This record gives sequence, structure tokens and C-alpha cells, in this order.
Amino acid sequence: MHELDERINSLRGLIGDHGPQGFERPVAVPASSGQALGGSAIRMAAVRVLMESGRGDAPIHYRNWLELLRDAGYDVAGKRPDAVFLSQVARSPVVKATTKAGVYELDLGAPERLTQRLEALQRELSDLAASAPSGGAELRERTVHQEEISLEIRRTQKALTEATDSLGEAFVRQSAKLAA
Repeated sequence: MHELDERINSLRGLIGDHGPQGFERPVAVPASSGQALGGSAIRMAAVRVLMESGRGDAPIHYRNWLELLRDAGYDVAGKRPDAVFLSQVARSPVVKATTKAGVYELDLGAPERLTQRLEALQRELSDLAASAPSGGAELRERTVHQEEISLEIRRTQKALTEATDSLGEAFVRQSAKLAA
């Protein structure tokens, strides 16, 4: 199973986020149980560990971050765990690269931006549905555009869910208090 997961993750790395979704099986268990993290479970655990370490507000080199993850009792599945880790954290909706090679930081504003993006996409879809097409060609164009917006809504919802789940309930509560 681990070999198949590695192959799937390798293929995903090649095709980026444009490939089919739904094959990733999150596995979030400590390494002490004999299993290692794969896929989105790496991203989720890595962000949580960084937040819990108190270093979530500062840039960190991915190798140091991987050590924090290992110190927390997790491991990363794959022949090159460091490469798998790097590939996964770089895909997180709450992680952004800095100008220094291999150094990343948490993007704590991502949930708010994703929420705003989702609201804008939903308004756009609603406005598009309310307009009447003038002919067959316009109807086809509108249908294609609606499908594109719907796909982007699903991607944004998925990213928002991962962002809020990764950052944890404490962050979400803290953000809500600041917004009030």
C-alpha cells in the first residue's frame, strides 16, 4: 500500500493540482505505531506541529520543520522522506515560500482570503445563473463558464477546509475573537 501511495504522490507531483482528486488517503498516526504519514496528513500534521511548537509565526527551513515533525512522533512515508515532506508542505494552502531557498512560513491570512474568494465565486455563479442567454452559442459559453466556476468553488472549499483544519481550532477561535 505504501508503494502505491508513493506512486500516486509522485504522479500528483508531476501533474500538480490539475489531476483527479480523491485518491489521497490521509493517514495521521504517530510514527511510534509503525506507520508513517502520507499525502494531506503530512500537511495537516506539519502545520499543527509548527503551530504547537510556538514557531508558527516565523520562517523555518523545511529540514528543521521535518525534524520538529519527527520530534512530535511522526514520520513521512517514502524513499526520500525529506523530498516527500517538502513536496507536501509546499502544497498546503497555509504555507508560502520565502525568498530564501528551502525556507517557508505559515500564511495565517489564508483562511480569510479563501473565504473571501469563495464568497466572490459564489456571487459570480449566482449572477451568471440569473442572466438570460441570448442564443445557443452564448448558452454554451455560459455553461462552460459555470462549470469552471463550480470547479473553482470546489477547489477553494477544499483548500479552506484544509486551511482551517490544519491551523486548528485554537487558531480559528483566536481569529474569530480578533474579528469581533
